[in-house]
Amino acid sequence: MYPSIIKNKSLPNILVFGGTGYLGGNLVNRMINKFSLNEKYNIIVLSSKKNAKKHETVFKNVYLFNNINCFDVDTYKDLLPNGSKNQKCKYIIHSIGIFNTNLAYKELINNKSICKIPFVLTNYICSMAKTNFDKDDTKTHISNVKQFYKWNYQSLENIAENVSNPKAKLIYISANKSPLASKEYIDSKRLSEKLLIKKSKESCLDSIIFRPGIIYDTRLKKLSVWQIIKILLKSDNKISLRDLINYLVSNDFVFNKKLYFTNIDKLNDKICEKIVEAENSEIKSNGEIIKNSDI
Repeated sequence: MYPSIIKNKSLPNILVFGGTGYLGGNLVNRMINKFSLNEKYNIIVLSSKKNAKKHETVFKNVYLFNNINCFDVDTYKDLLPNGSKNQKCKYIIHSIGIFNTNLAYKELINNKSICKIPFVLTNYICSMAKTNFDKDDTKTHISNVKQFYKWNYQSLENIAENVSNPKAKLIYISANKSPLASKEYIDSKRLSEKLLIKKSKESCLDSIIFRPGIIYDTRLKKLSVWQIIKILLKSDNKISLRDLINYLVSNDFVFNKKLYFTNIDKLNDKICEKIVEAENSEIKSNGEIIKNSDI
């Protein structure tokens, strides 16, 4: 049973795993502010963040469920559609995952490390692009495989294996091949796709698979190079390596942008459009794959 905090129980539900993260947070924002999906659905945002409040109402028909562990099914199992249980759950969105096992790209750049930026960027890109490994790198390779498997596959498997309702639809954010994406990363995504296609064939769970390129946003696009430098020089700067990469991509300082990169707003708009399109349709998606070129 859904907690009593959900007031409008007549509405169907959308579960968003990772709904407070980089991708999921943007998706929830687009759902509310552009598509007004919260007028037709209860949007339930599932977050791993620790909080004394287990459930919170954050907007009209939008609820935040804290303390959710995607690797502990017991923390969210009661929310999943299974047989006659939770028939109101129409969509499950999986926006959990890691792109690179070196998470330094999320860290803020302090003014003492500005001179290291070119080297950090080079090392970061090289680490993403590396698909082969030497014997000396075997331990690192195994560690990377385990991390990708855990976050990109196992987190999905735990959800999919506990859903048995062909009318429910799981939306999975996979990935397009890219020179910057490691083989281990892509392998973990393809393994997840195979699981969802298998579930669709077994009529246990319908699914839509999105294959975006490397996701970027345009928040810093309008800033000049000198403005970026000024931000980096401030002792209280709030820019991360990921922000810097977003700036380079959004200003076209990269090759094959349309082929290898995907704007976060365009991706999430496409997800919302798919939900809107299916509102009055009983047609199954059967593991439909939406490629980067179609986003």
